[in-house]
Amino acid sequence: MGVDSYFAIGSAHALAAEPCQDYATHESSTSGCYGVVADGCSNSAGRPDIGARLVAMAMLRAMQQVAVEEVESQLLASLRATLSQGYASHADLLTTVGGFVERNGEVDAWLWGDGVLYAEYPDGSKVLKVVQWDGNIPLYPVYLLEGHPGLTGMIESHDGETQALSGGLHWKAAKPRKFLIATDGMLKLDHTGVVDAVSQLTAYKTLAGSFLKRRALRALKGMPPADDIAVAAYHETDR
Repeated sequence: MGVDSYFAIGSAHALAAEPCQDYATHESSTSGCYGVVADGCSNSAGRPDIGARLVAMAMLRAMQQVAVEEVESQLLASLRATLSQGYASHADLLTTVGGFVERNGEVDAWLWGDGVLYAEYPDGSKVLKVVQWDGNIPLYPVYLLEGHPGLTGMIESHDGETQALSGGLHWKAAKPRKFLIATDGMLKLDHTGVVDAVSQLTAYKTLAGSFLKRRALRALKGMPPADDIAVAAYHETDR
């Protein structure tokens, strides 16, 4: 088993001398493999780069500490504590977050906001999920906290549809050979579509060490990101 992650600043933020607002991290232990990506809201009045890291770490710890059925409630409890202790503001935490945990070959993945999920199975079949909220107004997990000031506006922007309150995407992938999750920077790569981008990023030459980072550095030379990008991936076995 192996897990890796990678994030990079896009040309728009680099040229504006702004920090990268995406973040990715991963960990592995005897309990499983974990990968997380996060994307801070560029239009917020807060500190999206810091928010992305705070929410990503809250997601990582939630997956490590509780059963899969309790991950969302644990994530929200962590965000609630972050706010109540004054470590961040509501604006800081306007962040898309996604993550996965692999245990015994089974993968559970979650996504709140826009992003990409991909699974490849031993029989060669592949599943690609692309999530994009209308109007570039995604469901950030912090919106699900009681009394969040941005919740009403978010619901109104989606014509009052109450599915905005239904929580994030939860996908169970049964024994994939490869699994990948990415922020919506994957959808904004120059000169290529998302299918080709995923294909290039998962065409690992070797699965030892930083297999995803090496592949991303090579692949992105030909398709530099306009937007920040964060990716995390799991593979079944070492070669």
